Amino acid sequence: MTLPGATIRFPRGPRAFTLVELMTVVLIVGILAATAIPAFGTLSSSRRAAAAKEVARFLLVARSCALASGRPTGVKFDAGSALTIVNIPTPGAPPGAMIDPLGQPEPTIALPGLFNGVNVESVVLGDSTSGNVTLWFAYDGTPQTRTSSGTLGSAWVKDATITFTGNATLTVRRGSGLIE
Repeated sequence: MTLPGATIRFPRGPRAFTLVELMTVVLIVGILAATAIPAFGTLSSSRRAAAAKEVARFLLVARSCALASGRPTGVKFDAGSALTIVNIPTPGAPPGAMIDPLGQPEPTIALPGLFNGVNVESVVLGDSTSGNVTLWFAYDGTPQTRTSSGTLGSAWVKDATITFTGNATLTVRRGSGLIE
């Protein structure tokens, strides 16, 4: 027997999503994915561009120091994309890390540590030397090749190229030392 005005309630099972609700969520996730994926591509290209600018800055510092001091100065490229500014402090001395105004050696930087996912893939100097090399600048700012002991090497016959992950490149012009 039921009381007047009382409703009978049947036990309900767990509430489920309707097809419209599920399609709305799928649509929203699709829109978010479509806008986020291009942003990741932009992020990696921005990292490559920033890494190339950092290497260009290192080369420009080395070239400027060579012009200012009259001593050969260069950028040493090591495995793992490590960069160090080096110079020959006195005639006949071996090359070493450049000393800053406070008497400390210039720090080595690792590009992958600064720009996640970006490496120097290859460095080819103007005399076709490649691998772990040092790109030297002479007293007049022109690029040159030197041996590991610091003696002058062969003349450049072409521009040097530095290639990064994703085929970004820097060029050092053989006649002028211009960094592009």
